[in-house]
Formats: sequence, structure tokens, C-alpha cells
Amino acid sequence: MLSRLLALLLSPLLLLACAAPAAPRAVRPADGTPERRTVTVGSTARPYLLVRPPAGAQVLGAVLVLHAQNQTMGAAQQSYGLGHLPGRGQLVAYLGGYRGSWNSGGCCGAARKEGLDDLGYLKAVLADLRTQLPADRPASLVAYSSGAMLAYAAVCHADLGLRLVLSVSGTRSSGCSSAHLPYRFVELHGAKDATIPLDPPSHYASVLGITPVPARPATRTLAAAAGCTRTVPHGATRTDDGGCRGGGVVRLLVRADAGHSYADLDAPVVLTRALEEVGQTTP
Repeated sequence: MLSRLLALLLSPLLLLACAAPAAPRAVRPADGTPERRTVTVGSTARPYLLVRPPAGAQVLGAVLVLHAQNQTMGAAQQSYGLGHLPGRGQLVAYLGGYRGSWNSGGCCGAARKEGLDDLGYLKAVLADLRTQLPADRPASLVAYSSGAMLAYAAVCHADLGLRLVLSVSGTRSSGCSSAHLPYRFVELHGAKDATIPLDPPSHYASVLGITPVPARPATRTLAAAAGCTRTVPHGATRTDDGGCRGGGVVRLLVRADAGHSYADLDAPVVLTRALEEVGQTTP
């Protein structure tokens, strides 16, 4: 009798002990905390950081971020001043260059030397983001310095369907014979930039390992490659090239007292206003 009673008491415990453990539930990071995601380019796994809008917020679009030479995706996430964008409905993706560098064709560093497919990486991250965006939501790109060279390469050599590209202290590093403009391409540049000059002459930039094309001629080449038919100056600080294929615009914004520094160019303010202008976020 006693043995039968013990068996009845112990049998539920034995069943619990033998049961398979429950599969862990996927937990997304708290609001504002970056989530590390991975895409595959060829046979290579490439990570990026994703910051999502607050829980329950409407997703209005996505912004991809390319850092400068010798920086990291983590440094960009912490220092580029874009922490307000998730609160305005944006998925913000911070991409990471190989050993702090990007292969944009004619530049730069280890990524160029190793022949990395950074354009393929950009496409893969964009495709991953689009699986998380409502079908009608746009994506845009902001890129700084050598990262901006990859942005030029993307516009010149691929049709990514972007709404906006903001190049900060950028230029092209390779040829551009036929461009696929976003709705708006903006080059934000300092008149006192000593790394990538606004106007000729140029000089060797040791941080990049090249003598870069000055920014104003780079935007003119881009406009010509996009078939733009009219140039409208707005004083000394802004020039718009319009009448481009597909209705896009190439805009050059000049900050008279700024150099190459991201911080001196008020890039977060310029980006936010541009996103509002192209309808990706609301004022």
C-alpha cells in the first residue's frame, strides 16, 4: 500500500524531470538598445546594428548609416547623433566596414585591398530591412567621408530604390557613367574641408590613401550621369541640379565655416529636415 502511494506521488515529478525544456523565446532589445543582426554576402557573414522604434510605434521607414574611415558601426551608433530617429518611426541600421574601411571601387584601406563586396553588403542589409518594413515604406542612406564614397558607388552602379541619400563630406572614388538617383541626393560639405576639398585643387589624403576628387566636381559628374538638365544656384551655399532621369534632384549644401568634421556640419539636423522634405517622416 505504502509503495503504491509513493509511486502515485512521485510519478508527476518524474514526468516533469524527463520533459524536454521549453524553447527559449526570442527577446528583442529594449527601446533604444541596438540589436546585432547578420547578413550573408557570398559566403561571408557580415553583422550590423539595428535600432528599432519604440514598442507599438508605427514604422515609417528605414535609415542605413555608413561610418567614416577607421571607425566602427558601434562608434557611429553612439556618436552620429541619430538617436532621435527611432522615435520618429525609423528603423536605423548601422553597418560596419572591414577593419574600419569600405571598398567603394577606388578607395579605401583593407576593404579595397581584400576586394570586399561592400556594395553587396549594403544590398543585403537593405533587403533584410525590407522584410521588416511595411511594403510601401521608404529607405534612405546617410554616409560620412569614406562611407559616403560607397554611397556614391551605390548610386552610380546599382538601383537600390532609396528615397534619400545624404553624403556628408563625401565624393566619388570611381567612375560614374549612368546614375540611378534616389528622389533626392544631398552632398553636405564644408568649404574648409582639407581632406576632401570642395573645389580643386586636391591633394593626397593620408587617412584615405588617395587623392580624392573634390566634392563639387563629384556632384556635377553625378548630375551628368543622371541626365540632369538644369542647374539652379541658391546663393553660395546651395545648388540644385534638376530635370534628372526619374525626377531625382542632386543638391550640394555648403557650410562656409565648416571643415571635414561630421560634428561641424550639423548632419543630424540636415538629415532630419531632408527626411521630412521627402516624406519619410513627419515634422
